[in-house]
This record gives sequence, structure tokens and C-alpha cells, in this order.
Amino acid sequence: MLFPDEDNIVQIAPEAFLLKGFLLGQSDALLQSLSNVITANPLRHMATPNGYQMSAAMTNCGDWGWVTDKKGYRYSQRDPVTNQPWQPMPISFVQLATSAASTAGFEHFIPDAC
Repeated sequence: MLFPDEDNIVQIAPEAFLLKGFLLGQSDALLQSLSNVITANPLRHMATPNGYQMSAAMTNCGDWGWVTDKKGYRYSQRDPVTNQPWQPMPISFVQLATSAASTAGFEHFIPDAC
């Protein structure tokens, strides 16, 4: 058996899995961490390379953040608005990502962008 509770793990594509119920009981810690990230790096509607504003508001944390502007889509180590490094990824996010990856068979995954 690849996974301890295979009924809760669904392969949806090669190397992509749905982990049913994986976050149960973790919402309070994750929401508090998310609130701290948003306070440090507020949500914003980034612009596409063609100048259109994205409908989804987003932020980043960790060593890298996904950004888009007239220069294109890319990962950046700095917030393009403040030119400051992104806030470190909360430990609760790191633990969640490494645990989920390990559950799906990616034991050595270390997240660097969120």
C-alpha cells in the first residue's frame, strides 16, 4: 500500500493528488498565519504584461513570490511594490506543505514560495 489511508488520497493527474480531509483541525492556525502574511504584504490586484488588472487579489510569502507586471510573469525575491523581501513563510505553512508532499510521496520537498 502506497498510502496509509488510500481512500482519502486521490490521484488526479501524474504526480498530482487530492488529499481529502488533510486540513481538518488546522484552520485556526492557518487562518492566523494567513492574516499575518496579508498584514505584512497586503493583497493586491497585479497587472498582466498587457496592462490588464487581474481579478484575483494575491500576496506572497517565502523566499520567492509570483509576480506579474509589464516585464512579464515570474518569481521574484522582492515585492515589486515595496522592493522589500517577502515575509518569511509561516512555519504552519511549511509544515503543511512538507507533510502534504510527504503524504503524496515527495519526501524531500522544501517549499520556497507561497
